[in-house]
Amino acid sequence: METVGAILAAGRGERMRISTPKPLIPMLGRPLISYALDALRGAGITRIITITSPAMRGELVRSVHPCPRLIVQPVPRGTGEAVLRLKALVRGPATLVIINADDPIFEPSHIRALLAAHRRDGAAVTFATAKVDDPAGLGRVLRDPSGMVTNIVEESEADDETRRIREINAGLYAFDAPAIFNLLSEVKPAGARKEIYLTRAVELAIARDLTVNTVAVPSEAAIGINNLAEAALASAVLQARKLSCLMNAGVIVDDPASVAVEWDVRVGAGTRLLPGTQLRGTSSVGRECEIGPHSVVTDSVLGDRVKVRSSWVTGSRVSPGAAIGPFAHVRPGCVLGPDSRVGTHAECVRTRLGRRVLMNHFSYLGDAVVGDGANIGAGAIVANYDGKKKWPTKIGRNAFIGSGSVLVAPARVGDRAVVGAGAVVPARRTVPAGAKYAGVPARRITGKKRRKA
Repeated sequence: METVGAILAAGRGERMRISTPKPLIPMLGRPLISYALDALRGAGITRIITITSPAMRGELVRSVHPCPRLIVQPVPRGTGEAVLRLKALVRGPATLVIINADDPIFEPSHIRALLAAHRRDGAAVTFATAKVDDPAGLGRVLRDPSGMVTNIVEESEADDETRRIREINAGLYAFDAPAIFNLLSEVKPAGARKEIYLTRAVELAIARDLTVNTVAVPSEAAIGINNLAEAALASAVLQARKLSCLMNAGVIVDDPASVAVEWDVRVGAGTRLLPGTQLRGTSSVGRECEIGPHSVVTDSVLGDRVKVRSSWVTGSRVSPGAAIGPFAHVRPGCVLGPDSRVGTHAECVRTRLGRRVLMNHFSYLGDAVVGDGANIGAGAIVANYDGKKKWPTKIGRNAFIGSGSVLVAPARVGDRAVVGAGAVVPARRTVPAGAKYAGVPARRITGKKRRKA
């Protein structure tokens, strides 16, 4: 029997009070819906369909990669009506797993347990439940003395005794198809908007004496997201899960409460994350690195034994043994060679540093290529922008760029050349290999003594 996963993602989440649709709010560097997708895929479900609204369809296509098959619910008329729209795509016997886009805490293991219980007992309906300390606002699960489910009661319809029940409907379902479509077709629309609710189909299945089963999940898995406070709670659960996974793999986290690592980040064993560190996007950090304190690495690849002290690295590649900071800014498009140094208050963008390049103090390089062993002195800069265009600069191997000097791009400094402190190399000037230049504008120093008059 085919197993089909379906994600309910038609709600924009007006209670979030933000313009971003709820399924796309960022959570640990990913859109919220991606966690539901991962849970289904991790459970081995390959056919996944997302039910969404017309306004959100394009945003999902742009934001979720790879994007699952989308079908549109033109008018929001309840979760049951959304599931009914799957009928045209799910033909013949199938097991239909339903998950909400705003349930990021479910893991593949929860879905595998749900399916195992569903198949073991030949159930028509199996749904996840959880016991929570504060069930306010959630649907309560009623059972008879033998433990069989007798109903799901929404809080708005519950009496005082029912409200004291702590077992709630966690919002994860397995249904037999086409049975679920037959049940939903009999559910009467309710409320001012004539909505069809999925829980009514569960109640109808119980009334028809169909087998209705449950599987227990941890209370944290039942966190639903209706506002930004609940989003923060879910994010904290995911962050703790991510850091626990890293620490179990040999990553040293000095203060987990102050370290933030987004979901798709990879970190090698033996790396130490100091307090205040943030690793974002698709960053990859090698082994035996030291990041922090208070460093931010975004969408970058760091090799083994890299140190980033109180600095920002964005969209760049850092080779093994390199060191950055403190208070440095490595902007997008940089490649730092092995054992290179970008030090205190130094900044580079779209720049390639060779092996053992030293750029230790208050310097700026933009659109530059720097050869192995070169030294960039304190306060030296490349003036790469003329007000209209960014221009390149090339600095050769073992060149020495003196403190406070300015290379006006495009410029070229040859291998082993020396540019003296405070010199200004004009645009389109080449400092030949091995030559020494100084002054404003920079001129060659020949070393010949002048004759006395």
